[in-house]
Amino acid sequence: MRYWVDFDGEGFEVTIVEENGTQKIILNGEAKEVELFKIDSNGTYVAYVDGAPLIFHAEISGNGEVKVSLPDVTHQMNIVKSVGRSGERRRVVDAGPAKIKSPMSGLIVDVMVEPGASVEKGTPLIVLEAMKMRNEIKAPRPGIVKELKVNKGQTVETGTVLLTIE
Repeated sequence: MRYWVDFDGEGFEVTIVEENGTQKIILNGEAKEVELFKIDSNGTYVAYVDGAPLIFHAEISGNGEVKVSLPDVTHQMNIVKSVGRSGERRRVVDAGPAKIKSPMSGLIVDVMVEPGASVEKGTPLIVLEAMKMRNEIKAPRPGIVKELKVNKGQTVETGTVLLTIE
């Protein structure tokens, strides 16, 4: 699988390859051998990168944003899109309506915007609870909320359109 990842403002092409039970990560063409183990249900992991251990905490939101906390620093990542076969990044287009869909089945526990609201990229829109975890759905780009299709307390399925931003 190939992805484009924005990491602290810099873009990287990331390819993940499974070989002999080990994941190999190719970062901008440079291969790294990685073994990843989940330590607990709170998002703590240990990764052995080229044999060296790295312990970190990851908070993953439903819209591709990942917050990675190391002992002395925290990084923000945004997994933008998968990379096509040609190797070109598929860009998120800021023109036209953007339908914000539920990344998983769950319960809408908070709706933080209403139709007509102006939002910036990263503005919290909706809180979705799934498997006792709350996931904040954020705006993928700036725009105006045109349509709100869900209400607080409503149950939604994966892929349900929650709202539209123009």
